Amino acid sequence: AEEEPEAAADPPRRKGGVQFDASHCLYDVVTAEAEARGWKVVRGEAKAGACNVHWVDESGLPDMFRKVEPWMRINHFPGMHNALARKSRLARNMARMKRLFPTEYGFLPDTWVLPDDMGELERQFD
Repeated sequence: AEEEPEAAADPPRRKGGVQFDASHCLYDVVTAEAEARGWKVVRGEAKAGACNVHWVDESGLPDMFRKVEPWMRINHFPGMHNALARKSRLARNMARMKRLFPTEYGFLPDTWVLPDDMGELERQFD
């Protein structure tokens, strides 16, 4: 007999629509936009557990992912902060893809991550 998958936790019932966790948000423009949409902005971790949208701009993402329920939304994906969310890492990963698949990634411009690629940058423009 097949076992039924465990039911996902239901979102807590709340009046007033979307609750936006800004306890790890570093940019006022993000919270201002949430407020402009009529979302209730929560700025303390103690109240963040009931929020269904979480915005994280700082480290500690692995801890955050352990607390995310299926009905919650967060502005990152697991592993994203290590590979894509930082410009330097994104540039390195895209350069790697361009080396592996030059035809498919030929649209990418040459990119240098400073100070690590300073010698290569200087050679390019000598």
